[in-house]
Amino acid sequence: MKISGLPACAGSSRFGIMPTAGRHWQDLPCYTLQTSSDPMSAGGTPEIAPRQNAGMFFQILPFMEQDAVWKGGQFTAALDKAVFAVGYPNPVYFCPSRRRPHQRMTSYHHQWFRDINVVSQLSGRGNYNHADLDYLACCQETSYNEGGVTVRSDTQGIGPIVRHAAYSAGPWVPSPLINTTLTFAAITDGLSNTLFVGEKRLEVGQYTHTGKTWNQDTGYASGWDGDVMARFIWNNATEELVTPRGDSEDNPAFVTQRFGTPCCGGTFYGSAHAGAMNALFGDGSVRRISYPVDPRVFARVNIRNDGLQAQID
Repeated sequence: MKISGLPACAGSSRFGIMPTAGRHWQDLPCYTLQTSSDPMSAGGTPEIAPRQNAGMFFQILPFMEQDAVWKGGQFTAALDKAVFAVGYPNPVYFCPSRRRPHQRMTSYHHQWFRDINVVSQLSGRGNYNHADLDYLACCQETSYNEGGVTVRSDTQGIGPIVRHAAYSAGPWVPSPLINTTLTFAAITDGLSNTLFVGEKRLEVGQYTHTGKTWNQDTGYASGWDGDVMARFIWNNATEELVTPRGDSEDNPAFVTQRFGTPCCGGTFYGSAHAGAMNALFGDGSVRRISYPVDPRVFARVNIRNDGLQAQID
């Protein structure tokens, strides 16, 4: 857990910013191109946020001695590099108490490489691997209410890991780039009070399931998606919150009420451990968060700049 989260901190010093949540689940990792309009031309190095549309867990690979994966293996064409990286099951991204590194071969193709539509190239090559992930970055919420007051609202995210662009509604088309990147200075609640990465709750049947559910289909490299980004609010208008719980405690009725399907545990925090989950905070500390935890306290540590008191030991 600590190994997978610490690079988020290291990224701020190497590139001058923290990693981002990328752009969207339909985006592949971005590499520089020899020919700007041809994704099959020779690819160079991975782009850096905000030009990198893949999410945080792809962006931090070079800080985990995973340069070879980050750079696309031995492939030459940029699109081949991206597909290789998406399918590589990194052992650090899996909880050893839950399962071995796992990938799924699916027909669930991405759509964009940079701003180039690659549906035809990907469909032509058939299915390809998507490596799973047992952790979630904080967080996919964009607004938080408490006591009838909007405490914090930001369309790019209220947690420490934010997205840098949005999509228009169906069909999804990339919106203009938004240069939303953060440094540690943006974490005004303090690094020791702000959750960066937590364990991800899964139904036990999802551990080695080879099909796809919406919180486990596009893989660890996804941007701003339920595969990689946590939620902690059930209904912001009524101020109903979601707290972590164990995999074996999953409640299909709860999931159906919110999402219309009992397929999976939602993109919420939790773990395979009895009674608690592990969470990485911005100061590099890993803490056990017991079940149950006070919903308000837990919500506050997910927000980078709410100014509210919160202490989890």
